[in-house]
Amino acid sequence: NQRIDFLFPAENSLVAGSSDGLIPISSGSTAEATTKLNIVARKAIEDGSNGSSPVKVDNTAIYIDFTNRKTRSFSYDLLTEKFKAPNLNLANMDLTIAGLRYAVSKKDDYNYFYVLLEDGTMLIAEFIADENINGWAVVRTSVGEIKEAISIPRGDGFEDLIISLYWNS
Repeated sequence: NQRIDFLFPAENSLVAGSSDGLIPISSGSTAEATTKLNIVARKAIEDGSNGSSPVKVDNTAIYIDFTNRKTRSFSYDLLTEKFKAPNLNLANMDLTIAGLRYAVSKKDDYNYFYVLLEDGTMLIAEFIADENINGWAVVRTSVGEIKEAISIPRGDGFEDLIISLYWNS
């Protein structure tokens, strides 16, 4: 009974997210379009979000869960015919001790996404879903703290990452 924090377009469905879980909304069939007569919405994942919007990386929705410590990749597993949301930073929980604020992605030749932490640092993560690859790096500045990050479209179909810093001097 939580309010909806975000709606995210996924393959063959629309995903509603809240701190209570993730709910795919569809017709219940990949062969049938969703209409007001056949709509199906059932909670698929118990690990809810922290309220920030997910980002799309490698055809997967990346979101920060309600603990503010884990990034999860929400997708449908064809083998088990179920939705899944594994913890992407399971081996790197030490990096998220400060707490995660939100994620940003940018369209380019790489599968990177960026996560801002509560302490003003940023994490860069690479994610390749098909090969189950993800790697993390920490970005710190010696002159201040990272306040915000956004992606801005360019004319060539790619995006640039714009970061705002709070200068400590």
